[in-house]
Amino acid sequence: MRKISEVIALFGLVFVLIVASANSQELDDTAVAKLSTRVLFGTPEQRQESLEALGERENRDITATLILALRYQGYDPLIGDILSKLTGQKISSWNEAMLWQEARASGVNIGPYDRHCLGVWRGASGAVVRVP
Repeated sequence: MRKISEVIALFGLVFVLIVASANSQELDDTAVAKLSTRVLFGTPEQRQESLEALGERENRDITATLILALRYQGYDPLIGDILSKLTGQKISSWNEAMLWQEARASGVNIGPYDRHCLGVWRGASGAVVRVP
């Protein structure tokens, strides 16, 4: 009986490790660009799923996309939460997000989709964004 419980515990541990490994895999640039596009142009369901996936990455390369979404889609508490987590300060409006971005423009990684949006950024804010 003890052997059976040890085997079950071992299989349970292996299952948990496999699930954790699958959830923690880093998205490639193409996947991030696709998710970013869905945040900006997708259906509400696609937007929600994409925000959750991008938020789990905890990578600042999506800040410009999220700020762009705030600007043209209005405030979304999920975007505010993700931006607050990524920036380390409370973001509760597009204006606060832009002030944060402008103060740190040279220190923010610009991802592949955000490179596509640079023309929009220069037109919307007038700030110069350096592409690494």
